[in-house]
Amino acid sequence: VLLAARISGYGAGYTVLEYCEKCEDRTEHEYDLNKREINHERYHDLEYLSEQNLYKITLPKTGLKVEMINFSKEDEEAMSQEKKQKLKHKLGYNYTLSFLNRAVVTVDGVSDKQMLTKLFEVLPAADASVLKDVYNRAKPTISTMQEVACSGCGTSARKDVPLSWAFFRTDI
Repeated sequence: VLLAARISGYGAGYTVLEYCEKCEDRTEHEYDLNKREINHERYHDLEYLSEQNLYKITLPKTGLKVEMINFSKEDEEAMSQEKKQKLKHKLGYNYTLSFLNRAVVTVDGVSDKQMLTKLFEVLPAADASVLKDVYNRAKPTISTMQEVACSGCGTSARKDVPLSWAFFRTDI
């Protein structure tokens, strides 16, 4: 969101002074904010299907093949509301069960929510833990890594676009 806001407000060029570790000079460099890529951490046998926004993984304990989604803001709010409602009515709330019911789309091709809920109630803790860990660690990240060359000595290094208080200040 910050990158898109900066690009729409001031354009894709972002000029900063970069420090050269070799000659210790400061060189002006213009980053192209359009040069970015989405990274997905490799974890277990995790596969990411970007078209469907699905993660596919085979669970280590049971060998079940699971497809799970990335949560939207609405999903997170729904989980929060579910917790509030259950606590309000003095019902037990199980975060892991709630998470699995919302995040998992299919298990071995089965998508029936009632069947999945029954499975999650008896799923080994090791497999549930892997699913939570996959979800927490495998969210896509944006890399703004670019080649920066020192005009003084010609040394080249790969650096991320520096995001600081000056990112939206074009007057300095």
